[in-house]
Amino acid sequence: MTRVLVVDDEPGLRQSLGLLLADAGYEVASEGNGTRALERALGESFDVVLCDVRMPGMDGLAFLRGYKGRGGSGLVIMMSAYGGEEAALAAMKEGAYDYVPSRSARTRSCSPFARPRSVSGSVTPSRH
Repeated sequence: MTRVLVVDDEPGLRQSLGLLLADAGYEVASEGNGTRALERALGESFDVVLCDVRMPGMDGLAFLRGYKGRGGSGLVIMMSAYGGEEAALAAMKEGAYDYVPSRSARTRSCSPFARPRSVSGSVTPSRH
């Protein structure tokens, strides 16, 4: 089963995304801050990490740098309600697989995974 880690400091968004992704057949875990998320992402195996850009403490770009720099192999999709083109470009330069507006990620369910599904069979959800 495809494992997804949702990293966001907004509990409502974490819960909404978690429910939507679980309903779509993904195994979902979540963390509310970048530091705990980095420890978990490096200690466990995740196929996809869906990470907010703006969080207190360790922000999403610092998480991304730490994750990729320490050998994290999952696809990282960054999301933000605030960013625009500049934030998306910065995330992609740091190694993000994709960048989506967070409100869009929540309302479109698991559409951020449409691209990875076509690229790698390991991201295709499976039902039990």
